[in-house]
Amino acid sequence: IRYDAYKVPGTGMGYLDWDPTGDMLVTNCPDPDSEQVGERTFSLRILNSRTGQEVRTFGVNGPPARVVAWSPDGSMIATSDRLASSRTNQSVSLWDVKSGRRLHFIEGAHKPSDGNTIECRDIAWSPDSSQIASCGGDKCVKIWQASTGKLEKVLGGHAAVLGSVEWSPDGSWLASSDWHHTVKIWDAETWEAKWEMRVKPFQGSTGSNGTSAIAWNTKSNHLSARFGRGRLAVWNVDQHRPPELVWTTEAHSSNIRAVDWNSDGRRIASLSEDRLLKIWDAETGRELLPLDVGFSGACSLAWSPDGARLACNNFVDEMLIWDASRAINMEKSASTDAHNGEEAKPLPD
Repeated sequence: IRYDAYKVPGTGMGYLDWDPTGDMLVTNCPDPDSEQVGERTFSLRILNSRTGQEVRTFGVNGPPARVVAWSPDGSMIATSDRLASSRTNQSVSLWDVKSGRRLHFIEGAHKPSDGNTIECRDIAWSPDSSQIASCGGDKCVKIWQASTGKLEKVLGGHAAVLGSVEWSPDGSWLASSDWHHTVKIWDAETWEAKWEMRVKPFQGSTGSNGTSAIAWNTKSNHLSARFGRGRLAVWNVDQHRPPELVWTTEAHSSNIRAVDWNSDGRRIASLSEDRLLKIWDAETGRELLPLDVGFSGACSLAWSPDGARLACNNFVDEMLIWDASRAINMEKSASTDAHNGEEAKPLPD
């Protein structure tokens, strides 16, 4: 079933993020004439989220960025990117939104290791926009001061390449995940590794099919993650006791590329290479609605700040922006067929 969405052609080669107001989106796009002159180059484009019209372009004729992340205060955008002479995304850039000027270029933020070709795999802003966290192929989380680009802290302890890092909305936690099915939760004040969750993959899930695509709910008391190829899990996170697994389910038949919570914490969206964007009941793990995005190369997903819309990108120059409020209103008629009326089961030992 296809629900109402509008397409933004020529905008889908990279990752995306909303500005704090929900009025704009940023994405990394191919330059229109770059293929005619040889090597493809990219720019950061800011788009009107209602019309798809371009508002501003900067970073023209650059290499592709793996991640784009808009700061919570709306003033900066962080990207993981590379020098034109390098083949790995091992650096981090901070951009001023108003001027389009690059404020800081952190070269070699995550240096290559183990033969990986993309080294800085994720970036997350602190809620007050004063710091960014990055992670990658060097198996570390690094904390950077946003105003200067200076390194403040290195968090080690993971045994494999890291796939995702995410700051809790209240600023108290930082979660990181690696390719060996491990999630760590760090105390963002002391930088102590407070909790560690190791999840049991299903048979055949190894290497890059480990744990990534983690996301917090808005209350900072639940954390979701994908692991293996298509499994989705949610934990209850509390200051005084170890995280409790709330539910887990085989969400997709192929790799999950992105996971995000809506603004009221009642819904989770997951985007997979099986061409489906699914909406889940966050409390029970019930599948509410499957949306056919029409392509298998989906790479990025984000709810709008007000929870009314969902945006996703693919690798064929296309962005889809879904009217999520209409989709949620139809969930009751779709949920029985989508999941046979069954709730997700706890993870077996």
